[in-house]
Amino acid sequence: MPSKYRKKLKACKEYYVQSATKRREKAQKLYEEHREEVKHRNKARKLTDKTGQKKKAAAEKRKLAEDTAKRENNRKRSLLNMRQRLQTDPTFRDKNRARAAVQTKQRVLTNEVYQEQNRARARVQTKQRLLMNTVYQEQNRARARVQTKQRLLMNKVYQEQNRARARVQTKQRLLTNTLYQEQNRARARVQTKQRLLTNTVYQEQNRARARLLTQRRRSENSKYRQQCVKWAKAARKARLQEKGEYWKKDCASATVRKRLARNSQGRRSDHSQYTARQLYWMRRRRMLTAARRRRQKLHQQEKMLSRSNGFLLDIKLLFTRSEKATAKAMRKMQILHGILSDRTDTCLDKISDTTNANETDITAAMGEVRIHTTASEPYFWEQVYRNVSSEYPIPIDTNGKARIFTPHEKASRQKTAATDKDKDISSWHCNGKNVKKTSVL
Repeated sequence: MPSKYRKKLKACKEYYVQSATKRREKAQKLYEEHREEVKHRNKARKLTDKTGQKKKAAAEKRKLAEDTAKRENNRKRSLLNMRQRLQTDPTFRDKNRARAAVQTKQRVLTNEVYQEQNRARARVQTKQRLLMNTVYQEQNRARARVQTKQRLLMNKVYQEQNRARARVQTKQRLLTNTLYQEQNRARARVQTKQRLLTNTVYQEQNRARARLLTQRRRSENSKYRQQCVKWAKAARKARLQEKGEYWKKDCASATVRKRLARNSQGRRSDHSQYTARQLYWMRRRRMLTAARRRRQKLHQQEKMLSRSNGFLLDIKLLFTRSEKATAKAMRKMQILHGILSDRTDTCLDKISDTTNANETDITAAMGEVRIHTTASEPYFWEQVYRNVSSEYPIPIDTNGKARIFTPHEKASRQKTAATDKDKDISSWHCNGKNVKKTSVL
């Protein structure tokens, strides 16, 4: 049997179903009459109803996750609302800035891609603000001075970069700004005097630099060279008058100079046609060439080491063997070239210079067997032979190949000629009928 509560619920449902339209109309009329009170009551209830708020938030998240169109509309609407609030509400604007600063710091610490984007955006914005805002310019300069000092104290790499940058900027300012030139000279004089008094290493460097400058001025300026000679003579006379340690040192140095002059007389005679400056540049050129070759060789060895799995010692040994083989081949080539040059001179001496040589003279000079090889074939085609006439009969061998020139075979190959007919031929006899007699010379 159903309970009284269930009977009562069933009766209420039936009653509401029968009078639903009347109750709906009555509720709408009451809402129209008391709209403000109803809204205020609903707002107050929503503020205190945490369960309802959680359910509503969960439902909204579910809808946004399922419906992409609604998600996009919600984003657009939130952006518009936020922009309107930022323009009208200063409190919301301050809160938004503080929240953005916190989020930016977190993203910069965690996201490397956002770090690069933020730096690029900051550079562009900083440049724009420096061009437009004078107050920001002063603030940026003061901040840069403080940061530069801190980085110079802590970072050695930045110290070197700052020095290099300062050198470049100083050179540019010296070339363009005359006032800065004078200031730099005055400052350099003061600093040089202070460093000479306190720094012994700088003293030695300054003396060496002064010697080089003096030698350069002596070699380039004749008047300065004569003046230096006068100064040296006067100083030497003044010191010799004292008859002290300088007198003994001068005598010893003079003895050494005379001995060196006697030993180097033969050596000087070989280079008597060159001046001291020319000899210096010749020696310098040889040293630079040797250094450049060593640097290229080292670069090649490092490149070979990076592309292979061997050791540097093995690579150096390989380079040494290749250099020795190259030097040996060059010596052999020079010897063969000398032999060929001597033979050519001998043949040319046997041929008359006044008249055109005939076949008998060429045979007497070069011998009965005259051949040309694949290496010299282009020269013979272009310079020695003339075009074959249409009436000239061209012989054809047993293989069906036309041969204007008779193949030349050495004595060691004549035995195997019958069995190796298809072997490539590398030399041929000259054809006397098509040779230009004047071109042989």
